[in-house]
Amino acid sequence: MHQQKVTHTAITKVLNISANTVTSYLKEFRDQGIAGVLEDRSYRPSSCLEPFLACLRCSFLAHPPTDVAPAIGRILKLAGICLSVAKSRRTFHKMGLKYRKTGVIPGKADPQLQFEFFNHRTLSKA
Repeated sequence: MHQQKVTHTAITKVLNISANTVTSYLKEFRDQGIAGVLEDRSYRPSSCLEPFLACLRCSFLAHPPTDVAPAIGRILKLAGICLSVAKSRRTFHKMGLKYRKTGVIPGKADPQLQFEFFNHRTLSKA
């Protein structure tokens, strides 16, 4: 639009951007070309755990932690990085893991019947 002699005011109205943005885009285009204008400069922070995520995921899938505290300890042991509870939960979510609350055994449950059921189910899967 600038090469077709359209005024900066008209460009700002058509593109719905400020006059300062138009000026900075034109300076970038003059100095670096179209590649400089189209370059993505968005800030995307990355976690220091990125190199360890696959290893941690395998470890947690093989032996799920019972609570957040043992999981934080395992992260510290495997990656050497100490996380807070909130950051560790975000990391679990990022790995695709979910918090599962264990169910309560009813008070009138027969432990012998449960043991037999568990053994029968385990043997039938093998």
